[in-house]
Amino acid sequence: MFKKILLPLFLAVLVTVAGYNIPAGHKASASPLELQKLAVVEQMSAEDQASYYFQREYNEKIDAVLAKVFPLTLTTEDENGVHPYQTVNMEALDEQASAYYDTVKGEAVFTLNILDENTPEMIQIKQELKSLLGDKLVVKKAKHGLKKLKKIKVDVANDIPGNINTGLNVWEEKIIIEADISSKMQQELVDKYGDVFEFKPYEGGIADEEIMYRSRR
Repeated sequence: MFKKILLPLFLAVLVTVAGYNIPAGHKASASPLELQKLAVVEQMSAEDQASYYFQREYNEKIDAVLAKVFPLTLTTEDENGVHPYQTVNMEALDEQASAYYDTVKGEAVFTLNILDENTPEMIQIKQELKSLLGDKLVVKKAKHGLKKLKKIKVDVANDIPGNINTGLNVWEEKIIIEADISSKMQQELVDKYGDVFEFKPYEGGIADEEIMYRSRR
């Protein structure tokens, strides 16, 4: 779930489809697609590799914990009929916390930025994730909350003339604004919405995930 929202796109794809290692002695019999996946992993930095393997091991387990507390039932359909499945209700989660993978001093971790740690939902999630992840779980106090930031991200686009890209820096709880605007207009936006922005020059049309990833490098 979170891999698709809060991670570099190439890493998200690998976590989704590359659920194994290829032993050194078996490369000769591996398919071209398997070798391609392995080559991408081997070219990652040590930090990205640690994050990749951590996510591959825990992603489904973390999703299961969050989906139990914030359930959302969806369906898929094929020739055999309609099949319901349960996932995470992200809108409900956004009201209380943001959740993402990160690295701290080179160690892969899963982070919760929580507005109020004492709600029944957050108490349960913290307990279950602590049992699952141990010291790989990091809990922080949220300054603004993801729901608020997402709303401002939509609203602010109507206040800025010309070309604009917006994204979220979830690590710093900032809205990224890529636009060629004056310092006066930047201050007007801060006065209106608060100190929630990270201003950058406009660099052309790109996806929110790419803006967010670039802000982390």
